Amino acid sequence: MSSIKSAVYKKNRMNFILALLGSIGNAGIAVGVAFLLREFVDIAISGSMDALYHMLKLFVLLLLVMVLVDSISFVFTNRFICRGMRQYKHMLLKGLLQRSISSFQKGASAQCMSALSNDATAIENNHLEATFELYTYGMMLAAGLGSMLYLDSYVTCCVIVASMIPLLVSVLFSHALQNAERCTSKQYAGFTGLLKDLFSGFTVIKSFQAEAVILDAFERENEALEISKKRRRDLISILMLLSQISGFLVNLVVFGLGAWLCIQGRMTAGTVIAFVQLLNYITMPIEKLPALYSARKASVALMEKGEALLQAEDEALDAKTVMDFRHAITLEHVNFSYEDGNQVLSDINICFEKGKRYAVVGASGSGKSTLLQLLLGYERGYEGNIFLDDTELNTLSRDSLYHLVSLVQQNVFVFHATLLENITMFQSFPPEVCEHAMHCSGLDALVREKGTDYLCGENGCQLSGGEKQRISIARGLIRHAQILMMDEATAALDHATARFVEESILRLSDVTAIVVTHKLHADMLRQYDQILVMKDGRLEEAGTFEELYRKKGCFYSLYCLRV
Repeated sequence: MSSIKSAVYKKNRMNFILALLGSIGNAGIAVGVAFLLREFVDIAISGSMDALYHMLKLFVLLLLVMVLVDSISFVFTNRFICRGMRQYKHMLLKGLLQRSISSFQKGASAQCMSALSNDATAIENNHLEATFELYTYGMMLAAGLGSMLYLDSYVTCCVIVASMIPLLVSVLFSHALQNAERCTSKQYAGFTGLLKDLFSGFTVIKSFQAEAVILDAFERENEALEISKKRRRDLISILMLLSQISGFLVNLVVFGLGAWLCIQGRMTAGTVIAFVQLLNYITMPIEKLPALYSARKASVALMEKGEALLQAEDEALDAKTVMDFRHAITLEHVNFSYEDGNQVLSDINICFEKGKRYAVVGASGSGKSTLLQLLLGYERGYEGNIFLDDTELNTLSRDSLYHLVSLVQQNVFVFHATLLENITMFQSFPPEVCEHAMHCSGLDALVREKGTDYLCGENGCQLSGGEKQRISIARGLIRHAQILMMDEATAALDHATARFVEESILRLSDVTAIVVTHKLHADMLRQYDQILVMKDGRLEEAGTFEELYRKKGCFYSLYCLRV
């Protein structure tokens, strides 16, 4: 992946150049003002009115040029920062969205939130904005020192020696400030993660009277964050203090030597005034540059952190594209274990034929949901082979797989959007397709009562659990994918609605349905072409309802327990 930093600058090259030219122009104007003041004072002392009038016209002209240059600098600097931040956030989110579901789930979502919020603000202030301030002050310092050398080299050398102190300090402190910025960002991620858990689990916290425990955890995270922020502020304050001290010393040097040279007759009053004016263009950069340099260097660490978040496994460039499901999904001797070494699936051999309906049953923890995750490509570290027709699943592009498969899960996330937007996932579908999906998912009554423009609230807080479940089912149906997978999708529905939804799904034409269910109702199970019975990560039995019932094996035991 190309550097985010280089991409931001490359895509905004013209705005950056014009803004930089504005910074250079400002430095040149600053020098011009000093030299005009020199001539102005010397002319005023000489008493020439014509020359004084001429100088006033030059001052007006310089003022107009200054307004023009400042306008150019202001417009293009702001445009660069605005577009740069937009592109940074876009690139970061685009990269995160391109990660696999598995890699995202294994990563810390709080770190991603921190990168897009707090880190982004720090990058905007301490990198993009600071870049132009650094250039402006740097040009101003160079132009000021160059002009002072032209006026008097001895005084200028003394100024340069005094100016080196804060610059050396900034170099020494930059590494410490960079580490402090990284530490603060890490603490922000932890704090954000705790807030996320707090708000998501508010009901659970209240129900189990865990307020005191959560408050203690909050205090610990908040204290660690504030301590980290204080350490960063302390470093910046030390830098600023040293810069101010150095600026005062430079002022003292210029005023003292200038006065002495003027008394000795080696310098005119106008030159002394010019030195005083140029001194402003020396002291201000001296005060600002160390902190700006250190803060900008520290912000680079945040950009590197953002890039590190995107360093997930990349999909192979030769990943195959399959747009049509023709025959079957075949699992051959599939084994799967999580990273902790716990084996979840053992020697799975299954063939899901196109157009047939499969029910996957078994006790909790038997591997049913994990089986679906493998079929969906969420987990690819399995042993054995999974073929979609003739294509091994690990060689298939994720986009192809998600095009062919729709998933309906038990755990539903509902966006703070309208009912229709949550069903369509903000995509466009013909009205008749939307109506059919809503009907098959049992949403007719809700739509009649509240309409499709009804706002669902944050995470569906305006809906019941059953209503959110129906939205999830409608999402899976509206795409009319060739393969439909359902993981306990009707668990939150009442018996009548669950039965209606399941029958609607089983009646769908040209759809291969793989349904994980704990509802073992004979009249429904008889409608499946095959029932797969999972036990302890193994495929224990497979067959029709009648076959498995007569066998009186694992399925029979499960069925008798549930009836």
